[in-house]
Amino acid sequence: MENFQFGALRLRRCVRVLQDPRWFPAWSVVLVAAEAVLVSAIIFLVPYTEIDWVAYMQEVEGFLNGTWDYTQLRGDTGPLVYPAGFVYVYSALYHLTEKGSEVWLAQCVFGVLYLCNLSVVLAIYCKVAKVSASPSYSIPPSPCLSHSDCLQSCFFSWAAQRTVCILYLFFVSSMTQWLCFSSTRQCCYS
Repeated sequence: MENFQFGALRLRRCVRVLQDPRWFPAWSVVLVAAEAVLVSAIIFLVPYTEIDWVAYMQEVEGFLNGTWDYTQLRGDTGPLVYPAGFVYVYSALYHLTEKGSEVWLAQCVFGVLYLCNLSVVLAIYCKVAKVSASPSYSIPPSPCLSHSDCLQSCFFSWAAQRTVCILYLFFVSSMTQWLCFSSTRQCCYS
């Protein structure tokens, strides 16, 4: 009976730690480390799923060859539909991955970016945990990104989400002066 009571006491302590927002930063580190292992396993063990990578590289190649007219930038899946930011970001990936032939390297870049985004999202949760009644284990790690989109298909959607998350982190960190893009010095201090 003593062992049962001791086990129940340990279980209650574990549940309290999971529900205590003060422990959320520690759980965040554990989660990012676990995700890093999972991301590595996905990149190196799961075969790459070709959806749009070749088309992205074809569109970027057209841009790098001097075509600036969006109506002329095309890939196997049709015309370019992403904004200019896509062209710039994927141009860097085009050069980094030997004209798109080293897809695993792009997956590694996407993996690192995924982990960075997860870290930013968890930092946001750490900042708002002081006012949240939710237990730390109930918060989803990265609501808008999946491993599949980020690592297996190399989709572009991560760039906009990452920017929004970073801006939101600045906002909840009371760093609104970083968000001020006005030419006057008074705009954030009035």
